[in-house]
Amino acid sequence: MSLRKQTPSDFLKQIIGRPVVVKLNSGVDYRGKISMLHPY
Repeated sequence: MSLRKQTPSDFLKQIIGRPVVVKLNSGVDYRGKISMLHPY
């Protein structure tokens, strides 16, 4: 089996439009969909 290195940008591009849950250290959960990426 061949594993290809994946960058964080590659990963984010794959999950656009999919539901996500972001959990902060404070315990707050944010739920939604990744709709777009915005470069800094």
